[in-house]
Amino acid sequence: MRTQKELEEERKRVGPLKLDLAFRSERRPESLNNRNGLRLLDPRTLESDFQDWARDSVIEHKLPGLRGVHIRLKLGDITSKDARQLAELVRRFSANELKVSIGQNLYLPWVREEELADLYASLKQIGLADSGVGTVADVTTCPGADTCRLGIASAKGLGTAISEAFERRLSEYQELARLLRIKISGCPNGCAQHGIADIGFHAAALSHEGRTIPAHLLFVGGRTDPGSATFARMLGKFPAKNCVDVIATLLRVYKQEKSPTEEFCEFVNRFGDSKLKEELEKWRMPKSFDADPGFYEDFGHQNESFAVRPGIKGECADKIVPETEPHIQTAREGLAQAEAYLYHKEFEHSVRAAYDAAAAAARVSLYARLVDPFTSDEAFWEFENLFILSGQTQGAWANLSSRFRELREAETNEPNTRTMLNVAKEFVNYCEQFSQLPCTTS
Repeated sequence: MRTQKELEEERKRVGPLKLDLAFRSERRPESLNNRNGLRLLDPRTLESDFQDWARDSVIEHKLPGLRGVHIRLKLGDITSKDARQLAELVRRFSANELKVSIGQNLYLPWVREEELADLYASLKQIGLADSGVGTVADVTTCPGADTCRLGIASAKGLGTAISEAFERRLSEYQELARLLRIKISGCPNGCAQHGIADIGFHAAALSHEGRTIPAHLLFVGGRTDPGSATFARMLGKFPAKNCVDVIATLLRVYKQEKSPTEEFCEFVNRFGDSKLKEELEKWRMPKSFDADPGFYEDFGHQNESFAVRPGIKGECADKIVPETEPHIQTAREGLAQAEAYLYHKEFEHSVRAAYDAAAAAARVSLYARLVDPFTSDEAFWEFENLFILSGQTQGAWANLSSRFRELREAETNEPNTRTMLNVAKEFVNYCEQFSQLPCTTS
């Protein structure tokens, strides 16, 4: 690890570079101006491929003669082989420094202006010269159900489908929607920050004809601009295989109905949620299994295929802990402990015990689906995602996780503690009956 002093010395050594000294005055060609406003002396910078890449990837630098360069990683993925080859380019072109951006891309902060063409050619050789970084086609996702045990559906699979659609069927909207941000999370935790995206999704599930369908909740209108930051609003739940059509419909309506200078977030606020829901209604209904069995399978993504199989353990499953089958009796014992704490006026302990007892009851049904949450919070999230959002509880216990969280965080006093204990008892009784029902997932 280099010290700050060593980094500063390296930066001083690299630049700034005065391009006027790179050529003899009598031989220096005219500067080549392109869409980025770059002043370059290499004719390769006039090639269309370079121009497309530089439009989004190359940004201004506070030091003359230098540029910052973003490298697009589709869905944030890079192989070890590509990473090693990229490391060599970082040493050559960016003073041995690379940064990771919040958009799941990489950033080179110290690239000499006259070396941009060489950098582009080198990136192209290792397959890392994709254009469109930071545009609507550069979708941000979390791992989703591919590896994360909290994920419901494949966020990366949907992200791939959307990115590919902007190269084909959605290409007519690429310039219109160029600066929109699409973010996809695999669960309500929102690791991909879907709640602040222009168009966001988080994975859920639907139940239709006795089968479970991968699905996503749609959010629109999120933004982080200073002075106008706001969370996105949810418009409904849609089968995963309909989500590209959902985006196509949103962009079609935006194109037809927007005013000349109206941005997407401004448009959805003016147009209204009710009208948008009407436009999207036809994409909410699942197809029958007999008509399209593939509709009931989730998207795959590069180098992988994926089908919905609830509870497959993922990136956290390497913990070496003994597996214990949960029983409803554990929840009953937790309720008894909560009662004892309440009797002795230990309200804080009573609330915690009741919370954990309710979570223990949720684990019973989850275990039958091969889901084994680490924490009580995760148990509530998983129960809500797998059973409530999929309709298997027939509307019972909506907003389960937030409901128990509010009870847990309420002011510590006897009335609130009794409320928590009563709700926990009610949920434990419900889970005992629910766990005896047959599993509806095919």
